[in-house]
Amino acid sequence: YATYNNKILGIGYQLGLRSEYFMRSIDIDTEPEAIDYNKFMFYPSLHFSKDFNEKNQMQLSYSRRINRPQPWLLNNTPQYIDPRNIFKGSPYLIPEYTDAFELNYRTMIKKVKISIQTYYRNTSNSFVAIRSMGDDGIMYHQLANSENQQSAGMEFGFDFGLFKWWQVNTNM
Repeated sequence: YATYNNKILGIGYQLGLRSEYFMRSIDIDTEPEAIDYNKFMFYPSLHFSKDFNEKNQMQLSYSRRINRPQPWLLNNTPQYIDPRNIFKGSPYLIPEYTDAFELNYRTMIKKVKISIQTYYRNTSNSFVAIRSMGDDGIMYHQLANSENQQSAGMEFGFDFGLFKWWQVNTNM
């Protein structure tokens, strides 16, 4: 992982890059060959910030993230949730990749700090649950990779310094 930060024209920036080679091989007795997954990936990150004055700041960032399936999600041995529900992992699951963008603004009015945070995330290979009812009346659950999934949101935060010894933080 490498990062570089600096400031130019009053804008602070940080550039980052992480790379990895991911290798997985799963041997299952009932499969004729091992199930292999090998991939070389880069994970960049970019962060920018601008202080307009002592009380106002804006931030913009991008990062690429990975969410690998946990080993129990790859295990295709049935696991009983209860007598009517069975979970079975999939050795074919591949990691989720998320491109995350954030735009944040902070200001201070007297003793109140106000922050507005927005985000947008695009996730490829999203984990989704496939459910099917067996002829035996049991519900079978298994994860699979889907196409893309998007999410967006906004948060508002207010921090009040009521006394030197009492800070109130609220978020919505």
